[in-house]
Amino acid sequence: MFKILFVFQFLLLMSLNYLIFYKKKSSFTNYLLFVLFKINILFLVVFYNERLLQIVYIFYLFLIMPILFIFIKENEKKNIEINLKKEYIIFLFAVILLLVFSTGCKNIKINYPLYKNEIKLEFTPGSIIAVDKNTIIIAHLNGNKAYFYDVENLKEIKAIRTGQSPVKLKIFDKKIFAVNNLGNSITIYDPNNETNENISCGGLYPSSIEFNKWKNLLYVSNMGSDNIAVIDLNTGMLKNKIKVGKWPADIYFSQEKYLYVCCKYTNTIEIIDAEKEQHIFTKVHTGISPTQIIPISKKELAILNEWEYVFNYKSTIVLFNKVNYKVNESIKVDGGIFYGVVSKSQRYLIISVPVKDKVIFVDIKARKKIHELNLEDDTPRYLALSEDGKQLFISAQNSKKIIVVDLKDFS
Repeated sequence: MFKILFVFQFLLLMSLNYLIFYKKKSSFTNYLLFVLFKINILFLVVFYNERLLQIVYIFYLFLIMPILFIFIKENEKKNIEINLKKEYIIFLFAVILLLVFSTGCKNIKINYPLYKNEIKLEFTPGSIIAVDKNTIIIAHLNGNKAYFYDVENLKEIKAIRTGQSPVKLKIFDKKIFAVNNLGNSITIYDPNNETNENISCGGLYPSSIEFNKWKNLLYVSNMGSDNIAVIDLNTGMLKNKIKVGKWPADIYFSQEKYLYVCCKYTNTIEIIDAEKEQHIFTKVHTGISPTQIIPISKKELAILNEWEYVFNYKSTIVLFNKVNYKVNESIKVDGGIFYGVVSKSQRYLIISVPVKDKVIFVDIKARKKIHELNLEDDTPRYLALSEDGKQLFISAQNSKKIIVVDLKDFS
């Protein structure tokens, strides 16, 4: 197709030159030919679709430029009014369009995520965090340990003791924190002196934690007690309990020093002033069964709703504006979403859907799902990104392994 178009354009150009310079047609004919000349340029821009022949087309366009100049000068001698400046602006604009949209109608090739490797385990994996370029920590979901693994050599480095059923791991102030759901405690591991400390979480069935670096405070969401416990990390003592809605599944502490709490049973997000340790809003409805809060920009949070539409097995991702406290948009995705991370470029949300054995990729700007990984019988739940954001670690609970994915263009 490309070759036919190229030959057609070349013949058209030569025909126009012959009629203009050798046949010396009337001014009206010249005017019509000039219109065709501009259509010819536009035709080139629209139908350009082969990157390998870009040089040929650019050369072809710049060949037209001196011919266009001669044509205009010839018509000026015959007192035919042609706006030289205007026509050259049109022409140069066409060239710029060609350079910017040089792939034309051809689809841009996307490098989709690819399976890279896997780490086989003897336990059911839970939460994962990346410590450095080559090391990740994997929580034993049904046990009381967390394991350090060498990603490059696929080997266990060491194990540390936690409380019972660590459901979330986080790093703060170079220390490893484990949220022990059935142990009703928080484990703090200091790698510098290889010490472990267990402190009370201030409630039952803790699910998530956040940190206040300005006051060295730890916030714990306790699903079984419907509160946010405030713990002083200097002393390890409970400072306060803030009452919230039922089943506070996740918590996020913003740079503005506000705590955002998603309450799974009451289908709300509650906002707390961390300085005053009291609510500034009673509740904001963001969807059905909110399970996680993910910051995706300075202004927006993504709220993952596990089951928004039970009748058609759909979930939603709600984009919440921190500035005006409004729900900007809702993105429909596969039902039963569990856990998500945002890519380093902050362009994609990567979300696990264990009930469908999928990991889905959502384009935040386009507001839609654009890709998925099908993991048959693996039951993917927890996710984590490598330090550079180029690798995705998937906690496959049914098959007891960590799947390593090269994110390619989705990093």
